[in-house]
Amino acid sequence: MKIYKVGGAVRDHIMGIRPNDSDWVVVGSTPEEMESLGYKQVGTDFPVFLHPETNEAYALARTEKKTGKGYSGFSVQYEKNISLEEDLLRRDLTINSIAMSESGQIIDPYNGVKDIKNKILRHTSEAFYEDPLRALRLARFKTKFSDFSIHEETAEALLKILLSGEINYLTKERVVQEMKKGFEIDALKYLQNIMQLNLTSPWFDNLSKLPETVSDKFEYAWCQISQLNGFNFAHRLLESNDLKKTLDVWQEMHSYSQKAEINDKIRFFQKITSPKYEKYFLNLLPYFELTMESCKKVYEEIKTIDFSYLANLDPNLLYNEKTNRIKEIVKNNE
Repeated sequence: MKIYKVGGAVRDHIMGIRPNDSDWVVVGSTPEEMESLGYKQVGTDFPVFLHPETNEAYALARTEKKTGKGYSGFSVQYEKNISLEEDLLRRDLTINSIAMSESGQIIDPYNGVKDIKNKILRHTSEAFYEDPLRALRLARFKTKFSDFSIHEETAEALLKILLSGEINYLTKERVVQEMKKGFEIDALKYLQNIMQLNLTSPWFDNLSKLPETVSDKFEYAWCQISQLNGFNFAHRLLESNDLKKTLDVWQEMHSYSQKAEINDKIRFFQKITSPKYEKYFLNLLPYFELTMESCKKVYEEIKTIDFSYLANLDPNLLYNEKTNRIKEIVKNNE
């Protein structure tokens, strides 16, 4: 049994960058042996174990074979005789296919160190285009290492992924997860790379413009980008109710006008004062300080009303009474 540090932690070490965390691969072991040593298995698709003291992830060396469409269409082999080199071969880029032994020795069978030195993003093997998610990962690494160039053979492998149509079989959860990683580096540069690498279809559809700056918070950056693109950006990726509600309220606040019809104003304030949407309105106020100043005043007046005396009314009468009170406040602030 031998243990090696692998992936981004080794790459960052070579580049003089402090790694955020470490990944480890275990060669010559079995799930039973790992558990006997106190490691806790957490992986479902393949054996990954948490170290009993550091809680870092240790994965058994494995190979993967393409069996179907998309990110999950693989069978995994993790026999005891799988070598370190075989495990590194399945990884995406040569700069991520480097290992370090427990004694600090660098194992680099695919010339990743050379590619780091020459600032090249090169796929490790033909396994690259078997996994369509790696197209999006390439955009992320191009964002992270903006002065690196994409090797021409890797550009061809990317084209092969696009032509295969397999990118359509990714799940939106995996795409959003990868997108968030790209946004953590630089949201605008990441999306620029998505466009330059022709990766907008199908997940980043209706993306043609980018703002000069965006929020550091993923949901708000999404809203800013969506607003600039007619609120049609990446609808297939709206995976969470929280993001949907944030975008919904953002669009309402962006579209609000003091010149709107009274019924439209009432509907707006009914929505933003409701328990379902109120917190989103309050969180988004800093992004609409100029246009929402009068709205904030109306909102605060509505919130001072104690509607508890209406609790025993018929639901229709209750709704009408609340609507009339909101209408009165709105009209007084026109």
